[in-house]
Amino acid sequence: MNEIQINIRKLFEKTFSEKCLKIEQLPLSGSNRVYFRLSGETKTAIGTYNPLREENEAFIHFGFVFKSNNLNVPRILASNLDNHIYLQEDLGNTSVFEHLNTIKSINDKNNEIFRLYKNILKDLLQFQLLGGLHINFQFAYPAPSFNTQSMMWDLNYFKYFFLKICDIDFNEAALEKDFENLTRILSSCKNDFFMYRDFQTRNILIKEDLLYYIDFQGGRLGPLYYDVASLLFSAKANIGNEMRETLLDYYIDMVKENNLTKDEAHFRKEYYSFVLIRILQTLGAYGYRGIIEGKSYFSESIPLALNNLNFILSKLDFLHKLPELNNVLKKIIHMENLKTDRKPNLLIDIRSFSYKRGIPYDASGNGGGFVFDCRGLPNPGRIDELKVFTGNDKQVIEYLEKQNSVNDFIDAAQKIISINIDNYIKRDFSNLCINFGCTGGKHRSVYAANKIKEYLNIKYPLLAIDLKHLEL
Repeated sequence: MNEIQINIRKLFEKTFSEKCLKIEQLPLSGSNRVYFRLSGETKTAIGTYNPLREENEAFIHFGFVFKSNNLNVPRILASNLDNHIYLQEDLGNTSVFEHLNTIKSINDKNNEIFRLYKNILKDLLQFQLLGGLHINFQFAYPAPSFNTQSMMWDLNYFKYFFLKICDIDFNEAALEKDFENLTRILSSCKNDFFMYRDFQTRNILIKEDLLYYIDFQGGRLGPLYYDVASLLFSAKANIGNEMRETLLDYYIDMVKENNLTKDEAHFRKEYYSFVLIRILQTLGAYGYRGIIEGKSYFSESIPLALNNLNFILSKLDFLHKLPELNNVLKKIIHMENLKTDRKPNLLIDIRSFSYKRGIPYDASGNGGGFVFDCRGLPNPGRIDELKVFTGNDKQVIEYLEKQNSVNDFIDAAQKIISINIDNYIKRDFSNLCINFGCTGGKHRSVYAANKIKEYLNIKYPLLAIDLKHLEL
């Protein structure tokens, strides 16, 4: 049993005053969160470990607000945020997605889809309307709203983890300009509702015929359209275009009843612009999780997402103003042999972190990897004119590059890491985790992680490398 499981078990036993008789890790999904089911003699709970304290704080705050307003979300039973863990109500294993897949008859399934999705859309509007009323969006992470920066993150995710991985040719400068123009179009929409962010049927559970909503830690202020697009255009759910349009009609009727729009045609136009960015974001996720990490569920979703993309193109009347994006979209929906099977031999996860929060958890299941302690190196954080910067900034980089001990440290780390990478490639291993830690996680560890990524990009150009600075 690792340290995370020990801490979660202690929290369970302290909360319920009974011994934890069983703890089992639940299957990993598309995030770095790790879930456990804990069982005692009379109690059960879901234990969550998430190294991002900000996401944990957001989930707990949002959950309290939703529960206080009679929305069906899991109760937070206990938390220990210093150890990045909390307990939530155990709502079982049956998601709406899994429930619908058990129905064999086409007619029964269509009737059940329509019934369930109508109820889900009713609930969704209640979540959305809480946006400007009770929620403190200072808790929202990584951004308080779905602003232009958030949109660019999604679009670049699509560029780097789908277009480039699938070897789609494009003019990068022209595409970047189109991305900026697209974000201007999207930013003109009303943006003061709660946006769930990942609103899809796998995040909706069924217990005793009631719907319960989970995984809303990515919530922020946003438009009405994004979550509706996430639900109706979820690739694997694949409910069909006719059903999507019928359910959209139903949702728009509710929006009009609540005096949230008077121009239905304009509402539909804005809606489909958000369907576009949602599909592009999911293609980026499918590229990263499916092609790079080799998770078949995600790679199998790519053709379905491309079909959805093809369907909405005719509904977008502004694409002629975004010529390079338009060109790219036409390429990917008409290509017959996208290189979706190009899985690298090895995925390298590089993290910089703060020892105050603890060593990052290895979500790959390999039990961890390298941990390099940078606290013995000269610390820019102790220099007044440097402490406001980070290891990404020129001032800190120039300071650290002049330190012989830092250069020796980086050289030694490169040699040690290369020994394992060469061996892992020969043995066809799939993951290697490399962590650099310092006191605050913002200067020395960031610099060292960046230097190792630069080195590995040159020495091993075919490997996939994912770099995250957990404190930035």
